Amino acid sequence: MTSLYRSDIIGSALTAGAVACLEKPIDPREVLALISKPKGRPKPTNRACPIIGCARPSRSRAYCAGHYQKRRSLELKHRRPETWIDYAAPQSLKDVVPRRWPIGASALRASSP
Repeated sequence: MTSLYRSDIIGSALTAGAVACLEKPIDPREVLALISKPKGRPKPTNRACPIIGCARPSRSRAYCAGHYQKRRSLELKHRRPETWIDYAAPQSLKDVVPRRWPIGASALRASSP
């Protein structure tokens, strides 16, 4: 017969007082409540994105979802501006326009003298 009491599982290595505290049965719902994480996306705040002209709410490090991904991309390329700090004040930073390289025949014709 299998026991569902903690003291039987742990054994006799504990003191009598500790065993008395462990004599209640294990409830699986209590264990799940202790180890489970909150589900779903974090709730957006009332704070606006720090990029000037962006009206979306902030989500991660005070940036909206789009500008946070842009910040991550620039950081991976070692091109993130020093002004783009974490948790900046709303509407306080200029947006960065990534440079585009000319491609195709029409771009080559436009660049030739």
